[in-house]
Amino acid sequence: MPIIKIKVQEKLLNDLVNYIGQFGSEEMQIIDEASKTEYPNVSDSETQYLQESLQRLESGKGKTYTIKELNDQLDQTIHKSEG
Repeated sequence: MPIIKIKVQEKLLNDLVNYIGQFGSEEMQIIDEASKTEYPNVSDSETQYLQESLQRLESGKGKTYTIKELNDQLDQTIHKSEG
Protein backbone atom coordinates (compact mmCIF):
# COMPACT_ATOMS: atom_id res chain seq x y z
CA MET A 1 0.00 0.00 0.00
CA PRO A 2 1.52 3.39 -0.95
CA ILE A 3 2.15 5.89 1.83
CA ILE A 4 1.51 9.61 1.41
CA LYS A 5 2.12 12.51 3.78
CA ILE A 6 -0.42 15.31 4.10
CA LYS A 7 0.27 18.58 5.85
CA VAL A 8 -3.01 19.94 7.17
CA GLN A 9 -4.09 22.88 9.29
CA GLU A 10 -5.08 22.02 12.84
CA LYS A 11 -8.66 23.23 12.30
CA LEU A 12 -9.16 20.69 9.47
CA LEU A 13 -7.47 17.75 11.18
CA ASN A 14 -10.55 16.35 12.98
CA ASP A 15 -12.67 16.53 9.81
CA LEU A 16 -9.96 14.77 7.81
CA VAL A 17 -9.48 12.04 10.42
CA ASN A 18 -13.25 11.46 10.61
CA TYR A 19 -13.44 11.19 6.83
CA ILE A 20 -10.54 8.76 6.62
CA GLY A 21 -12.03 6.76 9.51
CA GLN A 22 -15.02 5.95 7.29
CA PHE A 23 -12.82 3.65 5.21
CA GLY A 24 -11.95 0.16 6.41
CA SER A 25 -8.45 -0.54 7.68
CA GLU A 26 -7.87 -2.68 4.59
CA GLU A 27 -8.47 0.38 2.37
CA MET A 28 -6.78 3.17 4.29
CA GLN A 29 -4.88 3.66 7.53
CA ILE A 30 -3.75 6.70 9.46
CA ILE A 31 -0.07 6.61 10.37
CA ASP A 32 0.64 9.19 13.03
CA GLU A 33 4.26 10.25 12.59
CA ALA A 34 4.30 12.03 15.96
CA SER A 35 3.27 8.91 17.86
CA LYS A 36 5.94 6.86 16.08
CA THR A 37 8.69 9.05 17.51
CA GLU A 38 6.95 9.32 20.87
CA TYR A 39 6.51 5.53 21.20
CA PRO A 40 9.31 3.94 19.15
CA ASN A 41 8.96 0.52 20.82
CA VAL A 42 5.34 0.02 19.69
CA SER A 43 5.17 -2.32 16.69
CA ASP A 44 3.14 -1.53 13.57
CA SER A 45 0.72 -4.37 14.33
CA GLU A 46 0.14 -3.03 17.85
CA THR A 47 -0.41 0.46 16.47
CA GLN A 48 -2.86 -0.87 13.90
CA TYR A 49 -4.74 -2.84 16.56
CA LEU A 50 -5.02 0.22 18.78
CA GLN A 51 -6.13 2.44 15.88
CA GLU A 52 -8.84 -0.06 14.91
CA SER A 53 -9.96 -0.32 18.54
CA LEU A 54 -10.18 3.45 18.81
CA GLN A 55 -12.18 3.63 15.58
CA ARG A 56 -14.63 1.02 16.93
CA LEU A 57 -15.05 3.00 20.15
CA GLU A 58 -15.51 6.31 18.32
CA SER A 59 -18.07 4.79 15.95
CA GLY A 60 -20.06 3.27 18.82
CA LYS A 61 -19.30 -0.32 17.75
CA GLY A 62 -16.84 -0.93 20.59
CA LYS A 63 -17.52 -1.43 24.28
CA THR A 64 -15.64 -0.26 27.32
CA TYR A 65 -15.69 -1.77 30.80
CA THR A 66 -15.18 -0.22 34.19
CA ILE A 67 -12.70 -1.72 36.62
CA LYS A 68 -15.64 -2.89 38.76
CA GLU A 69 -17.22 -4.69 35.77
CA LEU A 70 -13.92 -6.43 34.99
CA ASN A 71 -13.45 -7.41 38.64
CA ASP A 72 -16.99 -8.82 38.73
CA GLN A 73 -16.33 -10.84 35.56
CA LEU A 74 -13.08 -12.13 37.02
CA ASP A 75 -14.80 -13.11 40.28
CA GLN A 76 -17.51 -14.97 38.34
CA THR A 77 -14.91 -16.81 36.28
CA ILE A 78 -12.93 -17.81 39.37
CA HIS A 79 -16.12 -18.92 41.15
CA LYS A 80 -17.13 -21.11 38.16
CA SER A 81 -13.69 -22.75 37.97
CA GLU A 82 -13.57 -23.45 41.71
CA GLY A 83 -17.10 -24.78 41.99
